[in-house]
Amino acid sequence: MKNGKKLESFNVKLKEILNTRFLGISKGAQRVLDIISMFYDKAPYEYIKLLSNMEDDELLDILDELIYKFILTETKKKIYFINLPTKS
Repeated sequence: MKNGKKLESFNVKLKEILNTRFLGISKGAQRVLDIISMFYDKAPYEYIKLLSNMEDDELLDILDELIYKFILTETKKKIYFINLPTKS
């Protein structure tokens, strides 16, 4: 993870939140998340498109799905960030 902590160090509630957020996403969305997770902090659209080998319309639909589920955030420059839940 970004701050160097391993998933095992998170409490059970946080693990449940992560599992719930990713439940029910499409195979394409899982594939795009795998690609985005290779980037340290942000993933430019052009790189995601190149690595996914998807057409614009398909990729944009998937990115919209992930944004709608609050898994990704988009900047004005088409750079995507994975949203991690914060501890309450």
